Amino acid sequence: MVSTLAVIAMLGICAYPDLTPERLESSRERLVDAEAKGYPDHHRQYNIELSEQGRLTNEPLLRFKLVNNLEQGVALIFDRPALMKGVILASNSKDELYFRLPGQRHIQTIQVRSRLQDFMGTQFNLNDLNSLSFTDGYEICGIEMSRDNERLMLRRRLASNDQGNPYINLQINRVTGLINRIDYIDKSGRIERRQERRKLVKVSFEKPYFSEIVLHDFKSDRSSIVRVVSTDLRDEKTYGRFDKRWIARVARSDN
Repeated sequence: MVSTLAVIAMLGICAYPDLTPERLESSRERLVDAEAKGYPDHHRQYNIELSEQGRLTNEPLLRFKLVNNLEQGVALIFDRPALMKGVILASNSKDELYFRLPGQRHIQTIQVRSRLQDFMGTQFNLNDLNSLSFTDGYEICGIEMSRDNERLMLRRRLASNDQGNPYINLQINRVTGLINRIDYIDKSGRIERRQERRKLVKVSFEKPYFSEIVLHDFKSDRSSIVRVVSTDLRDEKTYGRFDKRWIARVARSDN
């Protein structure tokens, strides 16, 4: 599948000939706002299941709790399978990602390239699970409007340390202001993966969230699904900056 916006972007042409700096800035502000709205509520804990479509069993591959520190990082605390119970994965920025295996005192740092590899046999990688922001490493190079959505073509900045795709196509719903689709595009303009966010949940006194996220890999024709099973008030012990000390403290409290 080829993205028309990506081909236009590679030719150095914007999707609108009359695209002005003001219009670019307006779209950038909507992107910043959409990312902020999409971050999980930092007062809540999200109980998540990650499954692979087409498996013989309906049992999820992974179950974990997700907690978030506003835009400053995310942490995953795994429950299942038994092999993964007690594994903690945490990040406080796009450049620092740590994990700890149960029964080990040493906390390891994951390198950037490792974060782009398939995670535990699914189509998601660690950057996907880390709610990576695109506003720093990418610039808007194309815009397409429809009645319901605004689509932004993002081109990776030359100075960016992010090793992700050279182009990203984001779709923002014009009513909710939330990102509901992300296309990951290679340098030839082909869509490698597509993330679709579905089933918007709106609950009083909580941020709205998508209870289902599907990530499809076009090369392998496989899909992985993240489902938010439930949410709870966040445990007091999980507050604080997500770093090695935080992981050690949470691990001690679980023993």
